Amino acid sequence: MATAIREKIMDAGVAPVAFVGSEDAGSVLAQVPELMERLDDDIDLSPLRWDTRGDRALF
Repeated sequence: MATAIREKIMDAGVAPVAFVGSEDAGSVLAQVPELMERLDDDIDLSPLRWDTRGDRALF
């Protein structure tokens, strides 16, 4: 699965890809070292809060 994503979507330049899942997904992605090398750091997907200035700007 991870190889197909790398070859058919990422390498082909079809679309940016974001992987969202549990920490267990790392075992699937680790099977394709070429993919792991291209992944950026984790991002924070916590809920946006209207009372926070930075979050209001994102809305």
